[in-house]
Amino acid sequence: MKIKVEDQLGQIKELFQKIYTNGMHRKMGIEWPVRILRLSSGEYIYHYPESYFQNLVWSNRIYVITRTKKDRATILRWLLDEIAKNEIDVFLFHFGLFLIYNEGNNIINREDIEQIGIRRSKLFSSLPRFILMSNDNFLSYMWKELITYLPSDQRADYCCNPKLKEVRMLFKPKRYSQYTGVYISDADWIEPISGARDHDYYKWLGENDPLIPEDNKLDMIEGPIILGNIGRGNIRHFVGDKPLYAGCYIEVRFGEGWISGRYEYLSKDTQIRIVSTRGDVIFIDEHHLVRMYH
Repeated sequence: MKIKVEDQLGQIKELFQKIYTNGMHRKMGIEWPVRILRLSSGEYIYHYPESYFQNLVWSNRIYVITRTKKDRATILRWLLDEIAKNEIDVFLFHFGLFLIYNEGNNIINREDIEQIGIRRSKLFSSLPRFILMSNDNFLSYMWKELITYLPSDQRADYCCNPKLKEVRMLFKPKRYSQYTGVYISDADWIEPISGARDHDYYKWLGENDPLIPEDNKLDMIEGPIILGNIGRGNIRHFVGDKPLYAGCYIEVRFGEGWISGRYEYLSKDTQIRIVSTRGDVIFIDEHHLVRMYH
């Protein structure tokens, strides 16, 4: 059965009226998580987390299917007329565009714009664009904006991490570098210390990673790595009675954590070479504590 665009437009009108009358998420008021960026050209770009509009779609059970440019243009004309009359705001306008295209409005093609007329095209061009950010990027940007930068008479200006009392945030090292300029190579996760100066942080390695549940590694052998004879003058490293072969998975104990990688022993006259899963080369000596799978 063909879905009529008039029926879909009616659903959108009903939903928008419901939002204005009853609010969102079963509570009064309208909330929009958004980062507004003003470019040097004076243009504004609204950044929304990618899941927010989709959550509104699912929670309100509204599914708009616009297969033709005529159908898309019908809804787009209505959205532009409504915002021109101040019947809807720019946030609902962006949500309406998402219902049509399921993406940011920078993907609207020229054919659709040609369908709405010159006056509406000019209005459309004057309105802020919107972009959907990954949830990771959105939260990282919000955290960065809460960093405090303070002047000092004794030293160069310094910064303080956002003060969080009941929330903890962790970053992958590469992402932490993108937002602070500080790169740490010997950690799996970085946790900024609340309110600390100069991006001070905790480092989390291996199974100390607080995002990974502890497990007892019942399927792994743990012990010192030792050199053993396998007969006919051939030697090989062992963990317990389990021989190690070049390229096999291994975890190496450092401090209170474990670094995972692959075993690449070269010869009996060299240190034991391990290549971590991050690509770093690590050298350890015989009797170092390691573990491997049975």
